[in-house]
Amino acid sequence: MRGRHARGRAVDLIRRWRARIVVAALLGAVAAGVFGAGTADRVTAAGGGAPASEAARAAAVPGSPVAAGNVALLYRSAGRTAADPRFAGAVRASLAAVPPALVREPPPSAARRVSRDGRAVLVVLRLSARDALARARAFEQVESRADVPALGAAGVRLSLGGDVAADVQITEAAADDLARVELLAFPLLLLMLVVVFRGFAAAALPLLLGGLSVAFSLAALRALTSVVEVSSLALNIVTMLGLGLAVDYALFVVSRFREELAGGADERTALARTCASAVRTVAVSGAIVMLSLAGLLCVPFTALRSVGIGGMTVVAINVAVALLVLPALLALLGRRVGAPGAGRRFGRVPRPDGTGPWARAARQVMRHPVAALAGAVAVLALAGAPFLHAQYGLSVTSMLPPGSPAQAVAESVEDDFPGAVPFAVAAVLPSGGAAGPSLGGYLAAVERVPGVDGAAPVASGRDGAVHVAIASRLEPGSEAARDVVRAVRDLPPPEDARVLVGGATAQVMDDLDVIVGALKWTLLIIVVSTGALLGAAFRSVVLPVKALAVAALSLTASLGVLVWGFQDGGLAPLGVPATGHLSSTTPILVLAVAFGLSVDYEMFLLSRVREEWLRTGDNTRAVAAGLQRTGGIITSAALLMMIVTGALATARVVPVAMVGVGLTVAIAVDATVVRLVLVPATMRLMGHRNWWFPFARRAVTAGGARTAARSEKVGA
Repeated sequence: MRGRHARGRAVDLIRRWRARIVVAALLGAVAAGVFGAGTADRVTAAGGGAPASEAARAAAVPGSPVAAGNVALLYRSAGRTAADPRFAGAVRASLAAVPPALVREPPPSAARRVSRDGRAVLVVLRLSARDALARARAFEQVESRADVPALGAAGVRLSLGGDVAADVQITEAAADDLARVELLAFPLLLLMLVVVFRGFAAAALPLLLGGLSVAFSLAALRALTSVVEVSSLALNIVTMLGLGLAVDYALFVVSRFREELAGGADERTALARTCASAVRTVAVSGAIVMLSLAGLLCVPFTALRSVGIGGMTVVAINVAVALLVLPALLALLGRRVGAPGAGRRFGRVPRPDGTGPWARAARQVMRHPVAALAGAVAVLALAGAPFLHAQYGLSVTSMLPPGSPAQAVAESVEDDFPGAVPFAVAAVLPSGGAAGPSLGGYLAAVERVPGVDGAAPVASGRDGAVHVAIASRLEPGSEAARDVVRAVRDLPPPEDARVLVGGATAQVMDDLDVIVGALKWTLLIIVVSTGALLGAAFRSVVLPVKALAVAALSLTASLGVLVWGFQDGGLAPLGVPATGHLSSTTPILVLAVAFGLSVDYEMFLLSRVREEWLRTGDNTRAVAAGLQRTGGIITSAALLMMIVTGALATARVVPVAMVGVGLTVAIAVDATVVRLVLVPATMRLMGHRNWWFPFARRAVTAGGARTAARSEKVGA
């Protein structure tokens, strides 16, 4: 009773202050938009890399040829060779124009390589800046200063590549993708919402909340950049996640408000019932998504942690907006939200027996639950089968779209400058007070490793450290290449020395080891916290276990489609080139985000099923009625979210596109196979055991009106 009085007072306060709440939210969004306008300039590529791994420590040894901060300057001429005095003079003039303070070595003395055909020169500079933002600013100066007029006069073209160039271009592409995705998503969302609600006033509310979410999301990410490094990956994924959830939450709340109005309730009563049911469900749903994203904090990768922190912040903003601003908007608009046609679509309350197309579909599945369950599991297992042969990589240039300057330079270096990028680099560090390691026996041992074509010292660092470049024609990241790295790491080091083996393949191996090691903690956080929250919300032990199992099947299918589409080239007919591998961070990222969305939809469905179960005590009838009540809403919500994630899938930054495709597939599976087949079939097989809860005070009985009155009202 006390809880109902408190909710009633809260509703009265919202109604009384509705105009001021809305105005304050709009003014706050404008301020947030101004503050967050420069967010894209403060994020970094930060693709990954475990900082404590052996490969990362090898790259951090001073003088390492694979250390972060490399800028590759590629000079190419169509009519002159590198030996031509005008070509050589133009290169010298270009390097002399680079401010010495920006690089660790004076540019004129930097090592140079000549291409096979003699018409290109490669110079690799090491920037002196330590953090990613400072390196990006230094790169912009190098880019502008090095392109001197003498190059054009000599017919020499300058292209810039390397890790720093790739980082800058990835960040720029991410910002362009975000702007393009927003321009694509908002009109499609508005059109879809007008069709769904059959009225502009109701359709504008979810989109308004989506706009508020984007503004506050950018401001939150901008604030986070002052505390932690934020990845450009987070800029796209977090912003689009906030937009999608805001539209989804608004759809559920507005639909429930219209339903209450159509049922004969006055505006205050309709708002109170909406706040007691749909808004509370949104709060629980938001908590589930936040807990799912919290699992990313276990992985020591900047990209993943920034998505986790930013995502949790944005979801909290969405829940706050749904709890406060949306009820104020509903109070302000009142019956204007129930536009003509509302009663025909969302306002009509299903008949008590749960009849209708969605209910009939549920009953059909429940007549043959074993066959339906087996068929659905077989389909999802078949879709997830490609995930069994997944390959992983984390090349920075592979994240860029084809034709990007940094990728073009990387391809040219690989083709025209053999050996310029070592297959692996072994940093040999003296132990104790040794002046320098003896490398003769070690180099011979490395060269005897199957798959190694040669090994030679290439650079020396401080304190006697020596960097050994290891050459191999094996495909970086392949299983054979990993065997080579393992074999080199198993070799005994030179006397009085220790060895750290790094390079692209070694980095991928170490990153995967770190991700696998952190995965158990990520899963523990997601499973335990989500299971406990669902158990408390539904007063059931069985339903959370089934929800977790169903979500696992859905995720497996989406990851299988990712491998088929990107690694194996299944999406090539749509213009998506085969990558040959997944980004090593993609599976765990899709896991965290898609799991929250998957349980989110099941939460809305099962909450309505539970309402009917509490009212009637008939499990089969409750499932049919719950599916009928939520069928149109969840379908619309899934389509709206797929518009957002589908737009994300068009991103030019490959890992972002991978996440967009993975989320789109997961949502499609949840809205079809899971909701229409798996949930009714499993609910029918378990029967009344679905609602077993060891701490329940009393059993639910058919027609239990008193129990229904005591419902926690978590229904959508």
